[in-house]
Amino acid sequence: MAAAGVTVEEAASLATFTADELRRSTVLEFGTMYLLHIAEQIGLQEALQRAVPNLSAEILILACYLVITCDPFLYREEWISKTAGLEDVGSLSSQRISEVLQTITLDQREGFYHAWCQLRSEQEYLGPRYHLGVVVLRTPPGRGVGL
Repeated sequence: MAAAGVTVEEAASLATFTADELRRSTVLEFGTMYLLHIAEQIGLQEALQRAVPNLSAEILILACYLVITCDPFLYREEWISKTAGLEDVGSLSSQRISEVLQTITLDQREGFYHAWCQLRSEQEYLGPRYHLGVVVLRTPPGRGVGL
């Protein structure tokens, strides 16, 4: 078209960023808030609260961190500072994480699984996989069923 005398506008080039610039950006992440919302909807927060009332918030934040980042706990402070809605979490130092993980007893873990199963069974009904009145009898080929 330019050869025919028609002016062609060039598309503006999009700004590109290096990986280092993206890591240092100040944009807050909202994935954790969505994950916490899902945890509340499916009863995960409630099950944790029942089993480990004094540590449930910290355990849930640590679980979110592992699910979202797949990074070791070494980088959690940076993640907390960049995540919207976690301003009131405070410092989850390595010492505090160790204390939280060591404090959880076998009974509390079992209590969590029990509470979680109870909540899920209340929310879902797993009925039999057959219809009443329909019975299917399978017999080897060539053999009848004597009733």
